Amino acid sequence: MDEATIEALAPSPDVFAAGVLLFLNGAITVQLRTDDATLIFGACAGSGALPYEVSADLRAAVPVLRCSCPSRKRPCKHALALLVAHARQHAVFVVAEVPRDLVEKLAKDDAKAAATQPASRAKKRKAPNKEAQAKKAQAQLEGLEMASRVLNDLAMSGLGAVDEDRIVALRVRATEIADFHLPGVALCLRRLALVVEDAEVDPAAKGAIGARRLAQLWAMIKKGRVLLASKLEEGAATENEADALVDELLGKVWQLEELRERGYVRTNLTLVELAYARVDDPARDERIETSFLADVESGEILRDVSYTPARRVGKEPPKVSFAGAIEVGEAGIYPGFVNRRIRWDDDGLVARSLTVAEREALIGRASSVADACAKLQDQLKNLLAPEDAVFLLQVAKVGRVREEGVMEDAAGARLPFANAPSSSAAAFRALELSGWPAGGRALLARLAVDEARGGIVAHPMTVLGPHGAVRLSV
Repeated sequence: MDEATIEALAPSPDVFAAGVLLFLNGAITVQLRTDDATLIFGACAGSGALPYEVSADLRAAVPVLRCSCPSRKRPCKHALALLVAHARQHAVFVVAEVPRDLVEKLAKDDAKAAATQPASRAKKRKAPNKEAQAKKAQAQLEGLEMASRVLNDLAMSGLGAVDEDRIVALRVRATEIADFHLPGVALCLRRLALVVEDAEVDPAAKGAIGARRLAQLWAMIKKGRVLLASKLEEGAATENEADALVDELLGKVWQLEELRERGYVRTNLTLVELAYARVDDPARDERIETSFLADVESGEILRDVSYTPARRVGKEPPKVSFAGAIEVGEAGIYPGFVNRRIRWDDDGLVARSLTVAEREALIGRASSVADACAKLQDQLKNLLAPEDAVFLLQVAKVGRVREEGVMEDAAGARLPFANAPSSSAAAFRALELSGWPAGGRALLARLAVDEARGGIVAHPMTVLGPHGAVRLSV
């Protein structure tokens, strides 16, 4: 394993640099390995009175790193220092017996992997129980009828008439509807309740957001009824992507094998993470972590998403982030809109550094302002679609027009930067300081409609250049 690959494993460049410094300062005081060198272990001096126990299981494409230190950054600098030591002086590592506690941990890892790994990828999933499916679809139809009554009541009374008691009742209905196997509909109702009770939202904006939530609920009920009715018909086909998307919005949870069977797969992908976002979603009661990954071959921006229940935040390890490129043999691509969700098995995953040529090719595939705006507008035609999308954009100039931050592409098309969130304002200042214009760079940005300004604005996220990327916001 070379150092570029090790750096790609680090949670940040600073942690990797700290690991290298530990190695250079002689902090790895014990360097041991198994006979086949698939496991290296030892000790690393740290801030504690005793050195930390470190190990790296190298059997998988992505090594499993362990350290007894209390750091919340994983892998930590001590484990990375062990990998750097092995990369630079592997001959120094001595064959030794593996400590009993480490043997037990490895055995647990193997047992867990065996329990979760399918016996064969070629093996089909167990045939679905048609009777159970029909029963579930019937229950979902009943739940949609309940949601329809809630919608009609809200439409008749108006959102302005929704007081605290009705907000409580709305949340109760959401819980009841979720019991009909409709978590997506229930989530829509909870989001509506949050909008109505938020006293900090401008009344005009609240009305616009509330109206869109009601329209989304109406579309979900209408399209859900059609889909579920077709499911109840003997032999009815629901294999098209539009049906699959509605099914997911109602609450379907895709299994990777099912995505594979339905043809929602791509092979031999090279991906690079350009941005990471983390948000605590009160409607879901979950923390959502999203990696925005660029397909180096096509330039498409995909999403790798992780959900953590609020009660587990701080107890579960954070989502893995990749500093370099990752090669994925096969990945499931969920039905969706511009930024489709991607998912893969870790088996065969290869992490490596991204070459200058690959970065330049990716920059060359960046979208024009006109193309990106057209794709967002097309997405917004569907009431069930997200209200924003992330693109890698061509940028020729960055500047100010009447004190408003603006970017311009090679064709002269302009797009204003969002100026409301402080993070976007700070990101734009960083863009100005970066010395743009400069050739051979692209900008990753989230595009959304700004109702107050009556048009699409850009929230800058990352500057991509031939020799690296600078993340402007998290």
